[in-house]
Amino acid sequence: MEQKDFIEAAAKGTTAGLLAPVTDMLKQFVGYPLTELFGIAGDEIYFFRLKNQYKILLKAEKFISDMGIDEPAKVPLKTIMPLLKDGSMEENETLQDKWAALLANAVNPKYNHSYDSIFFDILSKLTTAEAILLDKLYEAYVYYDSMFIEVSNIQGIEDIEIEMILHRLVKLDLIDTTKGKRDTFITLQVVEDYEFALSFTPVGLEFIKRCRVEI
Repeated sequence: MEQKDFIEAAAKGTTAGLLAPVTDMLKQFVGYPLTELFGIAGDEIYFFRLKNQYKILLKAEKFISDMGIDEPAKVPLKTIMPLLKDGSMEENETLQDKWAALLANAVNPKYNHSYDSIFFDILSKLTTAEAILLDKLYEAYVYYDSMFIEVSNIQGIEDIEIEMILHRLVKLDLIDTTKGKRDTFITLQVVEDYEFALSFTPVGLEFIKRCRVEI
């Protein structure tokens, strides 16, 4: 079923067969059907969550194919539950892509999957602005010669919210703002003469890698 057909069917209220593509795709990841997990009240919420789950799973399947994973590992139900509960409420494309990438990497046999459940839990707590900032910091850290970033150049983030974002990312153990604890720092300038020195924690670096698909 194509995404447009799925959405059209949901809009018409035809419930028969709508669960099939989602539960079939989930079965590929966890190894058994999960129909009983969709018992939520209210048709609007039901279709909203179902549509988002379907979009994320569709993206994950494409990522798996793009990465050339022929024999994906099975994902424990405990690991995938944040996707079913929190990811299904996410309609932002940036975060949907991260849910899909995280799921695709959770079946990638090249990774150690001991901390997958932690990564899914962290993603369930991120806002769009926090995810955007993490990506910009990571790109500066990995791809650019200069590790100096001006907040004004980051679309989707306001200067006034940067301190709150950084505080939350520290609380999630994704970044560190304590000089001397890490070797490599990124300078994030809010306005002239007002800047932060940041570094990634080991958890932060690995989390960002798992939320991206490198082909």
